[in-house]
Amino acid sequence: MVWQEITARRRPGTVYATFCLFYLTLLNQSITIDESAEAALVAAARKELAYLEQFGQPLLPFRRERRDGYQYREQSPSAHIENLKRYLLIASSLVPRDPALGHFCIRHPDLQQSNIVVRRSSDSGWQVVSLLDWQHASILPPFLLAGIPQCLQNHDDPVL
Repeated sequence: MVWQEITARRRPGTVYATFCLFYLTLLNQSITIDESAEAALVAAARKELAYLEQFGQPLLPFRRERRDGYQYREQSPSAHIENLKRYLLIASSLVPRDPALGHFCIRHPDLQQSNIVVRRSSDSGWQVVSLLDWQHASILPPFLLAGIPQCLQNHDDPVL
């Protein structure tokens, strides 16, 4: 499928989604929800590996503070490709053996009062009608959705 065919079928406001579809079609990657936790771990690495092998070229480090460490020279993607291949070798050992941690669930990362729409119900008081602000939601196994516990986070640390 070519770019013109994909863009002809898109709805207004879906430029990013259209680009992603074009990108995945270009790399012959299937667009499916992963059926296992291991598949979820390796899918992104395989897509990035396919992209780098086809289009990778030397670039400066993305973070400016690292450029000095590389003497302001462009870095070949070969080291990143090698690291992705190593990751794919160990990915299966990163999946917990407990089946309760392997099912997929959805996580709303910004669940707060302003994102919950409620209405007064005639018999039970209040009823949740909908949840808003889903743009950063994830559908992953629980062991990948877990974040840093609030009791361990300290957002008041000074930046050094």
